[in-house]
Amino acid sequence: MFVSDSVVDNFFKFISRNKSDSFELAISGGEPLLHPKLGDILDKAQKSGVNNIAITTNGLLLSEKLLDFLRSMDFMSVAISISLDSHDEYIHNTIRGNGEAYAGAMRALDLLALDKYEGIIGSCIRTTVLNGYPYSLEDTVRLAVGKKSSRIVFSSVYPAGCAVGDSDIMMDKAKKKQFILDVMRLKIKYDGIICVDVHDPLRCLASGYSDVHMNNVIAIGGCPAGTVSFNVKPDGTVTPCAMLDEPIMSFCKDNDDYESIYANSELVRRLVTREFQGICSGCCNRYVCGGCRARAQAAHGDCLCSDPDCWMGEGCISGSYKSSN
Repeated sequence: MFVSDSVVDNFFKFISRNKSDSFELAISGGEPLLHPKLGDILDKAQKSGVNNIAITTNGLLLSEKLLDFLRSMDFMSVAISISLDSHDEYIHNTIRGNGEAYAGAMRALDLLALDKYEGIIGSCIRTTVLNGYPYSLEDTVRLAVGKKSSRIVFSSVYPAGCAVGDSDIMMDKAKKKQFILDVMRLKIKYDGIICVDVHDPLRCLASGYSDVHMNNVIAIGGCPAGTVSFNVKPDGTVTPCAMLDEPIMSFCKDNDDYESIYANSELVRRLVTREFQGICSGCCNRYVCGGCRARAQAAHGDCLCSDPDCWMGEGCISGSYKSSN
């Protein structure tokens, strides 16, 4: 199912009224390069004043023609993320169920490394790591460096889509902690060479962050669902994130009052104020972490409950951070 023209038009009307220079339009899927009107969507984004574009693709359909089109547009930044689940060809092809997946990803990365795109289109790698991964994360980082990528982001499997109920591919709490710590060590080791990061709000626990800030200012980080980002499904339904199927509003019909609907959503209010339940409710890291709301939904049937993968337990209540390392 492709997003319709009317949903696209209503979305950009909303964005044109509320955009900022830092706003980023992230286009993903499924496979976004399959959309027959991707060029029109990018053109509408530019005309609506969007400055930053990020596209996540498996790379199989990435072409020099599309990259030249993006290069010709007046975006402040363009990033293309190639999904690569392992540096090992056999493992990546097996996970993808496609014997040509790895070759396609490598060809896409080689295209992005062409000199004419340097400083104009960023090359990134997105790696989803399965439970019990039998390979070195660092080897995948080395591959990214060799392909001149500027960034590599690791992620574990989230309980969404076809992964719901498949515990074999999802890490338990102990493995999740080790995975995040492993990625953060690589982040330090490769600092200045390539940006290495992990897509998980619990990453702050490996950094020892807390909610203590100068001049009583609290920064919101970690889980961005409904706070600094939102997701639009192909049918126009707006949800806090792609992994959390909790409707906020819909772009199906033209509406000049989208701002009021979003701002007055009780779910959005509680996500922004971090009005959670369980351990997350009193955690000193609830603003810079916030836990994963999709994991909370899958584990408890309520996205405002505690993140089941958090390894802190009672160790970060009432403003006191206790390292668990």
